[in-house]
Amino acid sequence: MLELEAFSYDERRNVLPGVVEALEACGCWVLEKRTVSVTDVLLRVEMLLRDSVGLYSSLMASGLEMTRSSHLGLTELCTLRSWKRGSGEPFRIVELWLKVSFLDELNLASALMPGAGEA
Repeated sequence: MLELEAFSYDERRNVLPGVVEALEACGCWVLEKRTVSVTDVLLRVEMLLRDSVGLYSSLMASGLEMTRSSHLGLTELCTLRSWKRGSGEPFRIVELWLKVSFLDELNLASALMPGAGEA
């Protein structure tokens, strides 16, 4: 199972539908969408190993910013896909968790200065 982390400075209502659409367009199955906190959403996704390059490009095209460890994990997944091309492995189902954090200005202000969001 691959755990990915991403973030966006845009509002959740503007970003999340596009992310889900991008995942489904590249052949992923969104199995679960859960709100973890005020700023975080967790998506549980399954995909075929052969669709890993499409997943990576779809996530980038959706406007998400990925963490370094997520870029490395996706690169490793794409490398595994290329290496296993001749076997039956491309049809293996891969499960991943995508945690998306929304860092809009209000959340950043309250994180940097306690009490800034209070009025």
